Amino acid sequence: RYSDNTAYQMLFDTFGTAHFNETAKQAGASLRLGSYVFGETSAADMAKLYLDLYRYNGIYRDFLLQEMENNTSRNFIAAGVPKGIRVVNKYGSGSNMTLGYHDSAIIFTDVPCVLVIYTTFNFDRNYDKVPFHEIAARVVEINRQVEYF
Repeated sequence: RYSDNTAYQMLFDTFGTAHFNETAKQAGASLRLGSYVFGETSAADMAKLYLDLYRYNGIYRDFLLQEMENNTSRNFIAAGVPKGIRVVNKYGSGSNMTLGYHDSAIIFTDVPCVLVIYTTFNFDRNYDKVPFHEIAARVVEINRQVEYF
């Protein structure tokens, strides 16, 4: 099995940046990829991209969501969501303006929501993961209590 970075590099080499950049633009995100393979973005932009992913209805939707659900980084947002609620996520770490550990997820509660958490944590201390769990649990709790019309 390839790592995320290896798979990403293969996609980048095969498809380039034009489609991603157009998709990001249509989603309202400011992130654009150029000659540098990895981009840096904000939590707000990542939330826009995940909302766009949730709304995506193409032929690869189920495959993409399943792969994100079955990843090995389930100890951040997913760990704080009650069992039985589907979570698709992608964890990452950053440098420069996005230094720290981050997780972005679609949480499939009765009314699905997108949760993106960016931190400056370095996880040298295991308890730095606790805020991810607590925030995710609170978001699910609030989501369950809101009456949607």
